Amino acid sequence: MKIINKKITIMALTKMGKSTICVAGIDESGQWIRPIREESKTGGKKRFLYPSDIWDKGKLLLDEGNVVTISLGDYVPQLTHTEDWMYNFSSSPIFHEQLDGSRWDMFLKDNSETVLLPPDIYRQPGQSRTEDEIRDYFYREKKSLMLIRPYSIDDFTFNAKTRFGGDRHNIKFCMDPNSSPIELPCTDLRWRALGKMLRDGDERQYFNYSTLAHILEVEDFYFTIGLSRIDNIYKKNYVMVVGVHTIPRFNTISILGKTIKIRLKRNEL
Repeated sequence: MKIINKKITIMALTKMGKSTICVAGIDESGQWIRPIREESKTGGKKRFLYPSDIWDKGKLLLDEGNVVTISLGDYVPQLTHTEDWMYNFSSSPIFHEQLDGSRWDMFLKDNSETVLLPPDIYRQPGQSRTEDEIRDYFYREKKSLMLIRPYSIDDFTFNAKTRFGGDRHNIKFCMDPNSSPIELPCTDLRWRALGKMLRDGDERQYFNYSTLAHILEVEDFYFTIGLSRIDNIYKKNYVMVVGVHTIPRFNTISILGKTIKIRLKRNEL
């Protein structure tokens, strides 16, 4: 197996199943990279990482916005998941910096997609971008990740429990000026940690855009949109928000005059 090193900026750190996660980033050429391990699980071989794969000596190396050099093995594309590379676990990631300020702002602008759907798809004003359309876009482009700047955001919902079990956080937003809102689940780990803090023991919390932007003290949002692996039961991929990125980056929340730092804990992933 040939080993190569790639310098990437982490743009997705997301929950998959029990004690498994997915990490992805953008390299210096603007290409998405998803480091994976592949193991046999119930239902066949699965691609994922463990939380222990992204921690080193108690420090979270593969955090959102971090620039790291990672060691990769074979390129192993799988259907639309053309970003997959085998992770070389014999070498730890090398942390360089965390993008912030104007460089973070420029990185998001330079790497976001401005055209989400082909221009030949005609839509009436007010028609919504459905999950099927986004899924079809991924299929056509043969990819499973993209960075967008939403045209507008309606609201954010943080749920502690659902009929599917576990947390479920949703974001409702418009992709372009001619569409009505679409609501997608968000699996971003920092966003989940934020939701737990904001719920403060409640089952559900809802925030409109202006309220949450004020709490986080941010001016703008970008989303990494991702396509899940094929569900073994329903035989389909699901579209999700797998990364929430703000300008400036949010690391704290301000509630009732108190500033609280958001922390990811390894034992809670």
